Amino acid sequence: MQVTLKDIADAICAVDRLDKKECKKVYERARMLRDKGLIKTYVTSSQGRATAFNEADVAAAVTAIYANLSGASWGLIGAILTDLRAIENTRGRPEFETHIQAIKTGQPIWARVDVIADPEFAEIGFAGWVEAKMGSLDVIGVTDHPNSTHSGTRQVVLWPVTLRVKPILDFLTKQKA
Repeated sequence: MQVTLKDIADAICAVDRLDKKECKKVYERARMLRDKGLIKTYVTSSQGRATAFNEADVAAAVTAIYANLSGASWGLIGAILTDLRAIENTRGRPEFETHIQAIKTGQPIWARVDVIADPEFAEIGFAGWVEAKMGSLDVIGVTDHPNSTHSGTRQVVLWPVTLRVKPILDFLTKQKA
């Protein structure tokens, strides 16, 4: 399946039953994320911009768009790209590619981003970092055990990838059939 960013935005609008004003906002946000390099694709780009997306690219884009619409910072959204994608200059792992079949079948897959601030490093001007994981709740360390996070963790953000992505993929599959 090859779709465009506009197709993805239109699918979000259709699935969420958004009015035209909200749809315009979704597409503007999607373009802004793409232009800032936070939405990328494995498919060859045109003029440095992502123009076509495969299923894993769609899953990552939808996750980033919903995160942005819910008020997530650029740093948190950037962690999705740098830690959970292995495209171009990112240091990430191909997590969306690894989990795309589970997402398509409705298995609950989550993205977790931890914001970590270590006081030892703050003294030398290093404010902190983010770490992202993807998988089932058990795999990403969502437990009652107090040692499941770094001692300097200041914030843990969870995004329900399957809940957001599967309806969009289903809609796009029907549209492209």
